[in-house]
Amino acid sequence: MAWKCNSRLSFGVRAAANTFDSLNAPAQMLFFTDGDEAPRVNVTIKQDLSGIQIGSDFAFVGVGGHAKVGVPRFNSANKRIGYWPITDTYNGAVGVTYSDPGQDEPDPSVASAEYDRYLSQLEEDYLISLAGEIKAKYIKGQDNPVFYDFVQKQKPAASFVTVYSIRWLYLTLAFLLILATYLPSLFTSRLWESLRSKFG
Repeated sequence: MAWKCNSRLSFGVRAAANTFDSLNAPAQMLFFTDGDEAPRVNVTIKQDLSGIQIGSDFAFVGVGGHAKVGVPRFNSANKRIGYWPITDTYNGAVGVTYSDPGQDEPDPSVASAEYDRYLSQLEEDYLISLAGEIKAKYIKGQDNPVFYDFVQKQKPAASFVTVYSIRWLYLTLAFLLILATYLPSLFTSRLWESLRSKFG
């Protein structure tokens, strides 16, 4: 999504559902996002998420601020080179892609002026609405006790019982009990030998 500049949360939710399906064990997921949709959701491109069944184990974590800021852009070497321009955002939204769909251009275009930057902010109301649509949870991601308490209070997705062999413990106890039966007689015989050596 970063290379294509298509930040479509509905696709991200479907990808999360596929990830849940591919796991061999129950899990829970925190989905960190600012809730910004590029392109903006409308009736034509809105996805039907009614079939998503991961809501009880899924939580959106809203990140970012309420003031619009530029979106940093990175090249294929993961080097920050500037900010996403409005023009590329719109182009990417309608399906214009690069020659290799898996990689960004080595030197992609960036916003040449502040007014040319694509701006994003935390879309909290939209995330709450989307969470309600799939029966998931929403929490604002902040460095405070409220967020950490929310994470800690999530019920485990499952509990597992593992069988451990304690045969070695029983064998050790049996050996010690057998040894204990011989210790008194061994101590008594050594005591008599010591007395005999002293008093003839």
